[in-house]
Amino acid sequence: MRHTVPIKKNSTFTRIYRKGRYFPGKYLILYTMAMAKQSLTVTKQLLPNATKPPPNATQSPELGLSAVNLPGCALGVTASAKVGKSVKRNRIKRQIKENYRYFEMFVRVGYMYVFIVRARQNESLPDFYEVRREMKSLFVRAGVFDIQKWENSQNGA
Repeated sequence: MRHTVPIKKNSTFTRIYRKGRYFPGKYLILYTMAMAKQSLTVTKQLLPNATKPPPNATQSPELGLSAVNLPGCALGVTASAKVGKSVKRNRIKRQIKENYRYFEMFVRVGYMYVFIVRARQNESLPDFYEVRREMKSLFVRAGVFDIQKWENSQNGA
């Protein structure tokens, strides 16, 4: 994922659940929230080969690191134990991440996205293309999907 960083902190997930917008689907639930300007940073630890900080870097004296503000998105995926054992949970999370890579160039930059896998009793997990179809419909309902760019890329292919 080129312009997307993973969401890892529980506090970030909780903030998105409380303050973000909620879009339910049959298999997935999407939470979206606009990012603050300073929330997406790349530290010097992630750029070890850089000899000097880039021109738009800001120093953080308490951390001893420089940070670069980059436009992008943040993605989080969760699947509870009710979905299945670890193999099923990890498989569906991989499918969601791969489908997000497919849609990454068509979603709006500057947002945090969290997908929650719904636990369905007596139903098997969705296949790859069902996940893709549902993710696209959720992005469109959330108003973060660039439909014109999508149609142009489909017509040009």
